Amino acid sequence: MIRYLKPLILFLFCVLFLQGANAQVQDNIPDFITGRFMRYCESVPREEIFVHSDREDYISGEELWFNIYLINRQNTRPSVSCQIAYFELLNQENRPVIQRRIRLESGFGEGQIVLPDTLSTGTYTIRAYTNWMKNFLPENCFMQDIRIYNAFSDKAFIGKSYSDNSLNTGIGDGIISGTTNGGLTLRVNNLNPKTLEISVDATSSYRSGNNNSFYLFIQTHGVVNHISTEKALTENIILNIPKSELIPGINHITLFNSKGQPLCERFIYTPEREKEILILNSRESYKTRDKISLEIEYESQSPDPVNVTNLSVSVTPETDGPVDMEIDDYMILGSEFGICFRSRLKGKLISEFPPAVIDSMLLTARSNWIDWEEILSGNLSHVWQITLNCL
Repeated sequence: MIRYLKPLILFLFCVLFLQGANAQVQDNIPDFITGRFMRYCESVPREEIFVHSDREDYISGEELWFNIYLINRQNTRPSVSCQIAYFELLNQENRPVIQRRIRLESGFGEGQIVLPDTLSTGTYTIRAYTNWMKNFLPENCFMQDIRIYNAFSDKAFIGKSYSDNSLNTGIGDGIISGTTNGGLTLRVNNLNPKTLEISVDATSSYRSGNNNSFYLFIQTHGVVNHISTEKALTENIILNIPKSELIPGINHITLFNSKGQPLCERFIYTPEREKEILILNSRESYKTRDKISLEIEYESQSPDPVNVTNLSVSVTPETDGPVDMEIDDYMILGSEFGICFRSRLKGKLISEFPPAVIDSMLLTARSNWIDWEEILSGNLSHVWQITLNCL
């Protein structure tokens, strides 16, 4: 009889141990999600590259001057992971007509090219990327259109056409239609300037199968803003998140079930609250070959302003063309969502649109960086190899 008691006791011990371990995992799911997310972002850092050209209209045969900035998307500071950037000028068929390698120091590089006098009149595209970004072309790179005119050619101007270049500018009621998966439905009301209202519908089958609970996770460009355990005691749950918790930019909201599986996600836009401004003081107009005097003032509400000694300034004649792209505006979306927002916004800045319009544009957005399947698997051996592929 004693011979059978030992295996029975051992079996019961294993069952109790597994139940305790399972309960421990359930209790630590927020820590598990956060830990896997932070490990992923550290192992697969996201870079953004930005090019500031001296202007957007050129004549073939002229020089094009530019500065390149390489930025870490998580902390928006210069990235030192790569020392070489690749600069290209693409023609109307998106074929390179000029290619250069630019050396980067502390995330910054500068260069100059001569536009061949054989270039035909039309729209060309500046493209810039690092060796690491080659793994994800053509999505993960900087692209900006410029116009080149050939004074000795009578050919018509050849532009570029883009698909999905329309933007719904209707503000609507500010309530973003929801996504439904696994018994949960997520809706977001982003109209209140101080509070983000998140509405979650939970079916009875979901509630009974998930201990009447779910997890809410919000991150912005790789930084965790909020994670909480929420109760689903009724069919509809309203959560109010202070917007002071959200980092300005594109906020990524995800709902997880009680087992830590992602079910619903949504992207919204939070504008900058207090923007640090450079004020440029100069005369309204100058004559040809006049010496230009420019005074720069820095206006900041923060007691510890950022370093603004690395400036890129270009003086060109005023045109009726699209507004020049600014680096802070570019970094809102960057290349993470594979959206050519320059064409979709039709030359306007993101800051010129109400947040509800940007939210509408983000309804179908998908991040090409944050992948929950890869994050939660913890298997990062293949992405480590990609990350190391950088000079």
